[in-house]
Amino acid sequence: MLRFSTQGADLLSHVKDGSTVYIPDFLKGSYASPSWFPPDNEEKQGAMGAFFGGPANPGTAIPNLHGLVQELATKSEPGTKLAALGLCWGAKIVAVTAGEGTLWTVAAAAHPSMIDSKDAAAISIPYCVLASGDEDAGEVKGFVDSLKGPKFTETYSAMPHGWMGARGDVSDPKAKADYEKGYAAVADFL
Repeated sequence: MLRFSTQGADLLSHVKDGSTVYIPDFLKGSYASPSWFPPDNEEKQGAMGAFFGGPANPGTAIPNLHGLVQELATKSEPGTKLAALGLCWGAKIVAVTAGEGTLWTVAAAAHPSMIDSKDAAAISIPYCVLASGDEDAGEVKGFVDSLKGPKFTETYSAMPHGWMGARGDVSDPKAKADYEKGYAAVADFL
C-alpha cells in the first residue's frame, strides 16, 4: 500500500535538493482497502466508516502529528522550513493542522478526503490542492475559494482518488505521467 507513497516521497526528496522527507505511519499498518473505492454501496461505506472511526480517527492522529512536528522542529537546524503533504485521509489531517500557530511553512493535499471549506478558512499558510476526478468538484472549489493565502489547485479528472498514493498505477503511461506531474507540482509549490 505504501509503495507509491514512498516512491512519491523519493521523487520529492530528489526534486527538492537538500530536503529530508518523512512518511509517518499514523495508521500503524491498518490501511483502507482499495476495494472500498469508490464507496458506492452500503458495505463499502460501512468499511470506510469503521476505518475513519477506528485507526483513521483524526482525533487520534492530530495529537500524534503535533508531537512529531514539535520533535522535528526542535531537532532541526535554525531556519529549517517544515512542509506537509497529505494524501487522501492525510490531507484532512494536514488541513486541520495548517491554521494559526502551525509549524508548517507551506502545505499540500492530494486527492483529499473529508474536504471542508471551514478547514480551508482557518489555513494560515500557502496551500496546494491536487484533486482527482473522484472528488466532488463543488467541494474542492469551495475549499480552494476559502483559502486566504497563496494557493495552487489542479484537478486530474482522468485519475481516480488515490492516484498519488495507494491507487497509483505507474504501469499505465497516462497514470504514470499524471503521478509524476502531481509530485512535480507539489515540489514546485513547496
